[in-house]
Order: sequence, then structure tokens, then C-alpha cells
Amino acid sequence: MAAIAVTIGSASVAGFTTAVPRLSTAAAVRALSADVVKTGLPVHLHGVVLFVDSAHRRLFLHDGSAGILVGGRSTPDGLQAGDTVDVRGVTWNGGFAPAVWANAIVVGVRAPLPVPEHATIARLTSGALADQWVELEGVIRSVGVEGGDTVVQLAVDDWEFPIRIPGPGAAVGVIQVNTRLRVRGVCAVDAGVRGRSLDVRFLAPNASSSDVVEAGTIEPLSLPTTPVQRLSEFSAQALLGRLVHVRASVVLQRPGTSLFVRDATGTVYCETQATTPVAVGDIVDVVGFLGMEDNAPLLVRATYERRSAGPPPVARTATAAEIHEGKFADELVRVRAHVTAVAPESLEMRSGELTFGALLDDVRLDTLNLAPGSEVELTGVAIVTFRSGKVQSFKMRLRSTGDVEVLSRPSAWSFARLLGILAAVAAFGLLLAAWNVSLRRQVRGQTATIRTAMESAEASARAKSEFLANMSHEIRTPMNGIIGMTELVLDTPLTGEQRDYLATVRSSADSLLIIINDVLDLSKIDAGKLQLDPLPVDVRKLMADMLKPFLLGAGLKGLTMQTQVDDDVPARVMADPVRLRQVLLNLVGNAIKFTEQGGVAVDVSIRTEEQPSEADRLCLHVVVRDTGIGIPPEKQRMVFDAFTQADGSTTRRYGGSGLGLSISAKLAALMGGRLWVESEPGAGSHFHFTAMLDRAEVAFDGASGPSLSRDVRMPALAPLRILLAEDNRVNQLVAKAFLKRDGHAVTVVDNGAAALAAATGTSFDAILMDVQMPEMSGLDATVAIRAHEQQTGAHVPIIAMTAHAMQGDRERCLMAGMDDYISKPISFADLRRVLTPIAAASRVGSLIG
Repeated sequence: MAAIAVTIGSASVAGFTTAVPRLSTAAAVRALSADVVKTGLPVHLHGVVLFVDSAHRRLFLHDGSAGILVGGRSTPDGLQAGDTVDVRGVTWNGGFAPAVWANAIVVGVRAPLPVPEHATIARLTSGALADQWVELEGVIRSVGVEGGDTVVQLAVDDWEFPIRIPGPGAAVGVIQVNTRLRVRGVCAVDAGVRGRSLDVRFLAPNASSSDVVEAGTIEPLSLPTTPVQRLSEFSAQALLGRLVHVRASVVLQRPGTSLFVRDATGTVYCETQATTPVAVGDIVDVVGFLGMEDNAPLLVRATYERRSAGPPPVARTATAAEIHEGKFADELVRVRAHVTAVAPESLEMRSGELTFGALLDDVRLDTLNLAPGSEVELTGVAIVTFRSGKVQSFKMRLRSTGDVEVLSRPSAWSFARLLGILAAVAAFGLLLAAWNVSLRRQVRGQTATIRTAMESAEASARAKSEFLANMSHEIRTPMNGIIGMTELVLDTPLTGEQRDYLATVRSSADSLLIIINDVLDLSKIDAGKLQLDPLPVDVRKLMADMLKPFLLGAGLKGLTMQTQVDDDVPARVMADPVRLRQVLLNLVGNAIKFTEQGGVAVDVSIRTEEQPSEADRLCLHVVVRDTGIGIPPEKQRMVFDAFTQADGSTTRRYGGSGLGLSISAKLAALMGGRLWVESEPGAGSHFHFTAMLDRAEVAFDGASGPSLSRDVRMPALAPLRILLAEDNRVNQLVAKAFLKRDGHAVTVVDNGAAALAAATGTSFDAILMDVQMPEMSGLDATVAIRAHEQQTGAHVPIIAMTAHAMQGDRERCLMAGMDDYISKPISFADLRRVLTPIAAASRVGSLIG
């Protein structure tokens, strides 16, 4: 047989500059830590194929040392179990255990499959046998066909495992329910979610991989009937896990959940998904798999068939104390007790020192008009909960409202109640008199208090605004230097690695700037004055750009980062990208901060249950999942309060002001959505964020022409004579460098007085004016320049270039006579935007002149 070589494609690997050894056995790959696997070490394996999963472009192979999962862009055509393959690739975190991403697969000759390991429940459920070739023996509980394959549920002890055998009907003809089957295949394991058990599946390559140890049952109802009492005897041990047939009368039915039946020897509980209605007393044939729980038999996966009507079963008289001793479990009993509370579907009962509940499905018990204190006799099935062999609690499961017989009701009048009414009337009279005397005094006092509080609140608001304005200036000034210098370096020749590093610095600086803006806008949010600026947003690009700054920090902690955007999410939506990004940054940043091991995943979908009726609107649903410390249920609401965290110790350990989630929740509300959390301590958290957005028209990228990126030169502007008034040297360097990129002639001054002197003594095409400068502010300098121009008739465009970014700053600049406004940190694009009309006017003027 000629070998077939298939090149699948290369994986994106963060490699090392030095040579690394090539791994040559599956066992060596499986021994690597998750951190080492992520580095993408080279692998060369030769083994026999165990199972081919073409739909998911993966296969399992065994090279003599161990089994292993191999993924890739595709699998070779016609590949099947028993083929030998030569695989070259890199290590890959593609499964529960370390795996291999194949760059090339060469198919060789046929070879026998290896001897399987006999699997135990402990090793299966622990994940130790992930991707291994194993043998399993158990009893089949169901047989069906899914996606063209035969799927059986195999019960081993108290566990059930799905077994998938390729090919429709491959095994249905010889495998029936109740068959004891021995099967060989690959143990596929997926990680559990939020502390749940691992998802263990069994992949058999073909029908020949299974052997029938004991034949099953074609017609389960043809099995001989077994008395209920015998199910508890020692002789029934041989029937455990196998189908048994019971003929009995119905005691209680909960369609789709459970069925209690009783024959002359006892009662048995049956777990069933059947919903066919039967009446109390009907004679039914029940077939189910025998199990044991709390030393009592039960039938699981039960089905039933009605034979005939019968007399209703007679309830046994019992006391609550006897039931609490473990007697009458699952039996139909009659109990007397007093009502202590009434709910629509339940009663809270007391008998002596014991309390228990009485429940009834789909019927409102509050229609019985029972009052606390009523004595009733209940008829129902006693559901007893055991722990460590002792009764922990019990409840009564009722069949209808007729199971509640009222024996006595509490009197509507009593001496104590009469005294209470008289006391209430007397107290009301005294209170009315006192209120009449003190009302005017209270009104005057409260009016003075309110006036004082309002004055204090106004003073506090003014102080807060002044503080935030000063902080805006002090923080934005160095941020202008960081972002500006980074943008200048990015425009120089760089290696790909250097450009990626600087792009990450720029992205992180932009994220910090967004957070600063949000803190400064907190007063606007609280006042309800924050306005959203919807723009067309590419959701997938936004997610990729948003996660990039977190990859390094997550990698240092050994965390995985995943993102998934459902196919039904539109390519573009109308949203405020800054506010949307801010919410996502807060949620993902918190997830990484509070997660020490495991990973963080972000899922984006359409929330259909909250979908608007308008066809052009949608409910975007983002879920940020982590495996971190989790949040106790009683603390989950308070995490959305400002300056609050779930536990003070987390502030000391993880840091943070507790403001991010509060701002995010308010922004979600502004977007027409909401923010909530699902969490368990120690199991991680799921933060949900929704937003009501409009669909955006998708531009045809192939016909839209080149975009404005650093690789495409923008149209040149006419050179201008520009006066730059800026007192900070770093900001001078950044602005001057940006301006000279377009060939402008720049004159720099460092205070308002010098700017006034230069503007009145020299002719300029435009003035870039900082607002806060020594000697004379930019606003005062602008007023003086405009006063001078009234005498000369000239008008030079003045653009404010300031770190003041609070509400009202732009209006103050325009009122002083400035023509436009850009806030720091400035960018090359911002400068071009404000200078483009000035350059165009200058060019037209030169042509006319």
C-alpha cells in the first residue's frame, strides 16, 4: 500500500529562538504540564489509528506508549481505525489531556489494534484514562441512532456512559436493551463545568469492537413479574442493574418524573420520563432497571403500561414520629398535624417537635382557605431523606386537594386578640394627639435640615467637580506623552515583534485612558447626563482587540483565554464602542484578577428570550466565565455597589476600588440591558451582560477601497504656519513631531503671554492653544487675541488642546473665542481632523490670490 502524505497546516506557536528537542512518544507529550504544552513543542509520532472523528477534524492514535488526541485542519480521506500514521506537529491544549496539533499526517499500512486496558469506574471518572484505548463491560439501558451512528447508554455499577459506534444500525440488530455488553474503544473526556463531574464518553471504532456477553430483551414486558418484596431480598442481588418486571397498582404519579406503585408485598419508587396519565388504583406493568438507594429498591429508566382499573390503595395510619424513625418510607400514609404556614403549592406542618412539608404539584393549596393553627389529616406518600443511614427529614407528597381533610380551624376571636385590638386603638389615639401637637415643629425643623443638606450637597458637588477637573489635567498630561510617543515610534521601521509589543502598549494605554474617562464621567452617570455615541462596531474585531492586552497577564498565571462569537451574531451592530469595550474590560479584567488556575472564557450570542420585537434590533448577550474564587450568594448583589467588593480581604489581596462593576451595571442599563452574576464559592463566576442594539449595514470590504491604516498614506495637507502654545515639554515634542509629519512649520511657546505676543506680532495660519499655562491661561490669551483681531479685521483659527475633559470644558473654550477643541492625549488623526479644513481654506486662498 502506498503511503499518503497530507499536509494539514501549521499552528500559530509562540516559539523560542533556540532549538528544542522533538518529542517522539505519546507518553512524553502526556507527561508535560499545561504551561509547557502551550509553548508548542515539536512532536513526531508513529502509531495506529484508534478512532477517526472526521466531523471535528481529529483522530486518536496509539504509538505503543499511550493513546493521544491528534487535531488538525482536516483528516486524510478514507482514514479508519487500524491504519498506521506518521504524525508531525506541535503540542496542543486541545483536550482534557495534552494533545498534538498535526501539521502533516502520512498514512501507512494496516496494523492490529493494541490490547485495551480494562477500565475501572475510579479511573474513568477521574479522567486518568482520557484518550486511551480501554475495555468496558456493562448493561445497555437504551439503544438509538444519532447523526448516522449507533448510540447506546451503558450502565456500569451506578454510572452510565454513552457509547458511540459509527454507522446507523451497526449494532441495533444484535444489541437490545438489557444486553450485557463488552466494548472496546477510546475514552473521550471533556472538562466538567462549575464543579460538576467530568463528561466521559466512549468512542468505539466499529461494530466489531463490541461483544455480547449476555443477550438482552426484545420485549421487556415479556419478562416474568417479580413481587416488590423480593426486590429487597438477597436473592435479588443478581438482578441489580438488570431489567425487572413488576405488576402493581398506582399509588401516586408525577408525569415525567416518578411513579409510586404497590402490590400485595410492598411499595416501590420508579424513576420515569413517561407522561402517559394513569389514575390512582390503576393496575400497571412497570419495567425498569433495578437499583438501590438508602437500602431500598428503586426502578430507574422505568416504562409502564396500563392493564386495567383497580380500587384506590388504602393508606396506613402513621405518626410523624414513626415516619421520622425511618418507618413507612415511600409508603402511602395518613398523618395528623397542625398547619403553621400556607404557600400556593405547599403546606408547612408541625406535629409535636417535628416540622415537615406537604407538597402538591400544579394545584394551589392556598385555595383551601387554611389558616395557621388548623388541624388537618394528610394522606400521601412519605418521602424520607436519609444521611449516613439516619433520617434527616421527610415530606408528604400529596395527590390532590382531597388528600387534605380539615379536622378543626382556629377561632377567629380570642381574649388575647381582643386585648390586642383595644391596645391598638388606645395607642392610635395617643399617637394622633402627639402628632397634632408636634407637626408644625417637625415641619420647621425638617425644612431647616433639608436646606442645610442641600447647601452641603451643592458644596460637595462643586468640590468633587473641581477635584475631578484637576485630576483630569494631571493624569492626561503624562498619558499624552505615553500615547503620543508610542504612536510616533509605531510610525518608524520596526520588527514584527517590536510592533506587536508597542501595539500592546498603545492598546493598554488606550484602555487606561478609557478607565480614566469613566472615572471622570462618574458624576455625569450619577446625574443621568451621560450620552452614548452609537457607531458601526465589528463585534468580532472588538472582542479580539479587547482580549489582546490580557493575554500576557493570563499566560503568566497559567490561565487559558477563550472567546466564542455565535454565528447568528451580525457582522456589525450600532453601539458605543468605547462604553461597550469598557464594560468588557471590567468583566474580563476582574475574571483574570480573581482566577488563580483554570481559565477565562468570553461567549457572545443573541439572547432570544429578551429579543426585541423590531426586526432591526437585537439583544446582544455576553457571558464572561471564569474558574476563580467565586462569590457567596449573599454577597452577589453588593458587588454592583460603588466602592464595594464581596469581601474586604479580597481588596487587600487583589486590589481594586470596587468601582468597575458599579459603572458597568449603569452603562448596561444605558444600553437598554442589564448586568448580573451567577456564582458559587470555589467554582468560579459567570457574569452576564446584555445590551439592546440596532443592526448596522455591512459594507462590502472588497469594494470599499483601502482603509486609513498605517500602511496607507493619507492625502497630504497644504503646509501651514502653526503656533503651538504648550507649557509641558513632552507634549511639545509629541505635537511638534505630529505636525512636522505633514510638513507644517511650527513655532513653540510655553505660556499664554508668549502666545499673545507671537500671535499679534507674526502671521500664522492656525494656533494650537493649551488651556492651563503659567503667566496667562490659554482662555485669557484667546480673549486678548480676538480683541486684537477686532482692530485688524483678521481671524486666525485657534484650536484648544487641553487635558481638561470634564463636562462644560468644550463650551468654555468656544465661548472664549476658540474655533475647535481636542482633548489630550492627542493623536495624529485628531490633529489632521482639525487642520484639514484650515489647510483646504489656505490652499483655496493661495489659488485665488
